[in-house]
Amino acid sequence: MTPPIVPPTDSLYKFIAISGLALTIVAIAFPLRDAAALRREYMAATEEMESSGADFVRSVEEVRDVLRAATRPTAAPATRPGPATAVARYEPRGDAYVASLRGFLRVARRADDFKVEQRYWANLAVFGLFLMAAGFALWWFRVQRHQDALLRFQVAEAEAKAKAAALGELPPPEG
Repeated sequence: MTPPIVPPTDSLYKFIAISGLALTIVAIAFPLRDAAALRREYMAATEEMESSGADFVRSVEEVRDVLRAATRPTAAPATRPGPATAVARYEPRGDAYVASLRGFLRVARRADDFKVEQRYWANLAVFGLFLMAAGFALWWFRVQRHQDALLRFQVAEAEAKAKAAALGELPPPEG
């Protein structure tokens, strides 16, 4: 059985840096996943609109006008100002038509919500990057730099002992 991956916790700074990295990855991955799901919903809503016989619409506002006109009782186009043109242009085509327009509006609302959520995710990614940079910088300046100097000293000392043993000045190390 493979042991689980354990994040390094020997240093608080390293833990902060790796947490920032994980936060940044999550803040980038989740919006990409949500964007793909929203794209699939949009394609499904568009196909549903086309199959129900809905006319091509240019904007969400036009869909709202068409939906209002399709769900209102029909009246003579001359007696209604404004939405009457929508009633005249678009004939109600039944429940499938109205359902397809409502589905398209639902996707449009989700797209608006997604734009707002993207700002939060972007802020979270920036915070994660800051946390990662600060953690790695603090880890390097306060911990790792000193450990590297100590390691260089130990290597130099071991090399000096090995060189002295090779020349016969010191007995070889036991062990």
